[in-house]
Amino acid sequence: MDDDLSRRSFLGGVGAAVSVAPIGSVDRAGGSFDAVVDVSAVGGDPSGGAAVDDVITDVARDGMLLEFPDGRYRVDDLTLTDLEGVGLSAAGDATLVPGAACENWLTMAEVEDFLFEGFTLDNTASGCAPTVVMRASDGLEVRDVTKRGYHDGDNTAFGFAVTDATGTGIVERLRVPDGSIPVKPVGVYVQGEGTITFRDCHIEGFGNNGLYASMADGPVHVEGGRYVGNDRANVRLGSPNSSVRRADIVARAADPMPRNARGVRFSDGPGPVLIEDCHIHMAGGRGMGGIVNAYNGGTLEVRDTVVRISPEYRNLRGTHTGYGVLLDEASAAPTGTRTLENVQVVGGGSGGAALRIRRGDTTLRDCCIHQTGDRDGLRFEQDPSDVTVVDTAIDVPGRRVTGSADLDFERASAGRCTGDDPSSGPNEIRGDGRRDDEIPDSGGTLPTNWTC
Repeated sequence: MDDDLSRRSFLGGVGAAVSVAPIGSVDRAGGSFDAVVDVSAVGGDPSGGAAVDDVITDVARDGMLLEFPDGRYRVDDLTLTDLEGVGLSAAGDATLVPGAACENWLTMAEVEDFLFEGFTLDNTASGCAPTVVMRASDGLEVRDVTKRGYHDGDNTAFGFAVTDATGTGIVERLRVPDGSIPVKPVGVYVQGEGTITFRDCHIEGFGNNGLYASMADGPVHVEGGRYVGNDRANVRLGSPNSSVRRADIVARAADPMPRNARGVRFSDGPGPVLIEDCHIHMAGGRGMGGIVNAYNGGTLEVRDTVVRISPEYRNLRGTHTGYGVLLDEASAAPTGTRTLENVQVVGGGSGGAALRIRRGDTTLRDCCIHQTGDRDGLRFEQDPSDVTVVDTAIDVPGRRVTGSADLDFERASAGRCTGDDPSSGPNEIRGDGRRDDEIPDSGGTLPTNWTC
């Protein structure tokens, strides 16, 4: 089993509508809100002593921005619902701290045009795994949020949904760098029919997918960011017209050994899904591939992307080095098509192949497959039909092609292609010319966890 999950309605009922107290309107620069309220000025304790839940629910109303000055604010179990044009914003160095329960923590549901920005979430207490859920019909904005602390429980850290098909949401510079216990916790889980974008986020070290977005109905876009050491998959997409662009994705060995470390997994939907201008480094652990088009994923396009395989990355069910790309047989999805264009699969190791192809209607164009050690190039299984390899160099010490397929080679060659220098280790040149140690951390953090 790939996933031990039961979170299909994680954003379900969240309680009754909030009560509000009347407050005079105040203009805010830019005119985004009708009123601005200093939470500390209306009774919110900035020392972290008394919980601020009741203060927030008493004053929150449509068109209001609640600002949190410097301080630590204890939140026990805050729910806001049925609000429009509301924001919670850190006006200074504001930290939100869970109370003793440290479970269901922040829930914003059935809201519209909702802003959550600038906070540090202090989840460093032992046994602490709070969940943050934000469900908006449209206009969800989460920016510059950082979760600090090891996620020490099975529930999911952040859940986001844009529910209207025409709605949009943005999660920008969310930083979740401290990881979780193994096996069950998801870093970020996504649902909804609208479009949601994750921009310049950092999600690291979660036991059951870093960004788990394949169950969304609407498009999910990943723009930039860093996804590191998340088991099952660092990024998981599936819904139509989803994409991951300019992201740095790293799989690494975990303790205990990961169940199935993958870079990008396309599953649970018809696509099309686009992977473009990414650098994927399978540096360690066990798994089925740097890019995996699963049995239940449809149409995939990969462009201008480097997949680097280190010898330490081992196949999930064997002793050989893992695959750079796995295109699995379609058994639970429309067949679709697969196109790899200007894709470099580099590095090397012992045994196995750079690409494992179990599905037809696949084209490789202008690609470079460069392996060292005892490695093959293309491995075909299930006799896939309509496979075309165009203007592609396959530079491997083993066999260029193994297995059988309805294969058309057009100007493909055994000549050398340079790709990345596989001997340069963790500082290997990326596809865009930067080295791994020159990739800046992307700011931001997500809301914590919900029960999965």
